[in-house]
Amino acid sequence: THALAHQMSSYGLSHSGAISLFLVEVIKRNIKDKASKIRFESLAVKSGFNSSDDFLNFIDTFINSLDLSKEKAVLHDNIDEILTNGSFIQNALNDKGGQGNPVPLTEKVLTDILKSVVK
Repeated sequence: THALAHQMSSYGLSHSGAISLFLVEVIKRNIKDKASKIRFESLAVKSGFNSSDDFLNFIDTFINSLDLSKEKAVLHDNIDEILTNGSFIQNALNDKGGQGNPVPLTEKVLTDILKSVVK
């Protein structure tokens, strides 16, 4: 999430706005990994939720309650440039914020997240 959010700041998005765009999709992809799913499930239960699905639904509902129309428009308006500009993905891969992701980030993973969020 942070690796993409940092790059989106060059398009005028705030860090928090960009995080909000990508958070749910990044979590969905991370919890496909068994170890990440176990950690997320533990976090959910410790946070008072019955399951990781309940926790993810809460996060998704909360983010969807925010007005992210500006952020979505910026991403939508620039997606072609972002996907064809190799430096955006390369900078995201090199970003320290993404190096702590529990699942290794690849060009395909980042591209898939961007495409999923923009639709």
